[in-house]
Amino acid sequence: MIKHLLKKIIINVKIFFAGLGKKNKCLICGSDRDISLLFKGWPYYYLKCAACDLVFIGNRPSRRMYRSYVQKGHLSNFRVEHKQDWKAWQDWKIITYRNLGFSDLVNSAQAAKKVLEIGCGEGRQLEIFKQRNWEVLGVEPNRDYCLQCKAQGIEVINKYIEDVEFPDGSFDLVITTHVLEHLRDPRILIKKVFKFLKPGGRLILEIPLTVEYDAPEHLFIFSEESLERLMSDNNFTIIKGLKYQDKLYHMDNLALIAEKNGEKK
Repeated sequence: MIKHLLKKIIINVKIFFAGLGKKNKCLICGSDRDISLLFKGWPYYYLKCAACDLVFIGNRPSRRMYRSYVQKGHLSNFRVEHKQDWKAWQDWKIITYRNLGFSDLVNSAQAAKKVLEIGCGEGRQLEIFKQRNWEVLGVEPNRDYCLQCKAQGIEVINKYIEDVEFPDGSFDLVITTHVLEHLRDPRILIKKVFKFLKPGGRLILEIPLTVEYDAPEHLFIFSEESLERLMSDNNFTIIKGLKYQDKLYHMDNLALIAEKNGEKK
């Protein structure tokens, strides 16, 4: 316990000094003039970009520091709900998909299609698609979650998305739920998704709208405006958005379905 606390203190001190004198720039719109301090804590501070409404940590930890931190935080905890809770959660998730206008999901007679979930956890969403004859694949950095996926017969890659590559046009659909706000550079994920999807492929993306200054695990807090800017800048067209409350964590969220446009300009 003491050893764990000391490691956490050392990491926090390093992050604090790394952020001193650093000039901040919004990753989404590129502005460095409309940045204001929103919240200051130890050792992190949150900034807000008035130009696109993005909230972000000003002194983001390095990739190595961040991964070291989350391995000791709640993201590393292996939480699997009872199977009976899975069914209720999956039924509710199917309704969410239908409300987004994603009718293909409920049509199991479709020709074989491929879906990739980035940050697939224990495989709840992929199990829905697998039951409907989709070819499923997950990417998940948590080793215990990967073991749970494999126990259900779900293929999964135990890596961070930044370290994963697939051939262009490998998937018909990509899903990522509550991942974007945890990444050091959300643009990397969106660019990879664009590359991984087939022409006209779809992305289902979910983010929290409930504001929690949960540094450093939530490196970004997106608004509808900043998320729309991120998608359009990376050649995605948002088809529909949906605000809802998560039945598991009781948080307000935004789900959207977007389509990959033609070749990048």
